[in-house]
Amino acid sequence: MEEKITFFLGGIAKDKLDDVYQTAESDPEIINLAMSVESPAQKFSWHQAGGIAYPKTGEEMTIQTPFRIASIGKTFTATLIMQMIEAGSLSLSTPISDILTDSDMPLHHTLNELHQIGGISNGESLTVGQLLNHTSGLRDYIADEPDDDATSHSLAALQILDVTKLLPTGISKQSWTSISVLEYFFSSGMHQYAKNSPGENYHYSDTNYLLLGIIIEKISGMSLADNYQVEIFSQSEMNFAYLEWHEAAKGKGPAHHYSNLSPFGIDENIDVIASGLNTSFDWAGGGIVSNIEELNSYVSDLFNDKLFQNVSTLKEMQKTVNIENESFSYGLGMKRMEYQLAHKTVVVYGHDGAWGTGMYYIPATDTSIVFTINQAAPQDKDWLLEILRALDKALLFTAIK
Repeated sequence: MEEKITFFLGGIAKDKLDDVYQTAESDPEIINLAMSVESPAQKFSWHQAGGIAYPKTGEEMTIQTPFRIASIGKTFTATLIMQMIEAGSLSLSTPISDILTDSDMPLHHTLNELHQIGGISNGESLTVGQLLNHTSGLRDYIADEPDDDATSHSLAALQILDVTKLLPTGISKQSWTSISVLEYFFSSGMHQYAKNSPGENYHYSDTNYLLLGIIIEKISGMSLADNYQVEIFSQSEMNFAYLEWHEAAKGKGPAHHYSNLSPFGIDENIDVIASGLNTSFDWAGGGIVSNIEELNSYVSDLFNDKLFQNVSTLKEMQKTVNIENESFSYGLGMKRMEYQLAHKTVVVYGHDGAWGTGMYYIPATDTSIVFTINQAAPQDKDWLLEILRALDKALLFTAIK
């Protein structure tokens, strides 16, 4: 924390944040949502939630309602890896071939074949650090087309086409394991068309975190779900969090969330839960179910060094690679963003998720921001920016140097 804030208009903050919430709530595409801001130095706590979380029962959304956190889960996976680095089990420069072997790959495929570019195989030389900050060059098994052929479809597109019955294949109901995801990665041919050479450029890819999950399981001898429970959930009082599809649910299932398909030319706002889409493919890249309160607890613990032995570990996570044509840079499982507000430039760390989720922290003011709008479609508004503007109007950031 750079400097203790001495002047903060909490009443104005509440009113302005309520306005942000009401704007989101009035969007017909957003069926349920929850938002929260915690700033302990100011003794300020604000949250709002509403909308129907469970259509069958009519139960409303609250800040305790579980939801799929999506790619916020990458920060959790990165936390596990950094804990293992502290324990001496590996390092950022460790090649994955020091941990994984061909026997960890699907039958008839080798570790080196994971990454091919220009006919050259580089899989064995990929490092742990390159997986963490998305500079491996591996294609994203969820969002990327298998190659550069304009007629090929990504896994995400195939699932949408199946759910909407435009191209029924049954793939949306398929149950996935880490090995079956790797089998898809190889069988689709995308291993042959890496986006760039290892370490050359940033390319966001869930395949990186799939491999990190496999590494975590191999080093620890425990399932990824158990690693989350023992090393993070139990430490940060996340008593209701779990890795969906890969362990038993705790309490209710996740709140229903939606995807407006109009950007794809389909006039439908589908209920993803009701559609039966099996999201077990997400796993180490974003398969956790949790709630607003628990994510606030975790992100506060993470940035206040309660999950690491050394202060330097978090600082390492915050070191980023610059990305062309993007408004953020990427560290180890987290983004770094600078927002130019009316009074100050504010630096924010955190991660968003495909289902309309966000978990962020502002070190200069010890402030956490967590929300879900449970809508996957791109938004006209940057909800994090809207929240920051509300806090700026209440002078939260005026003491930042």
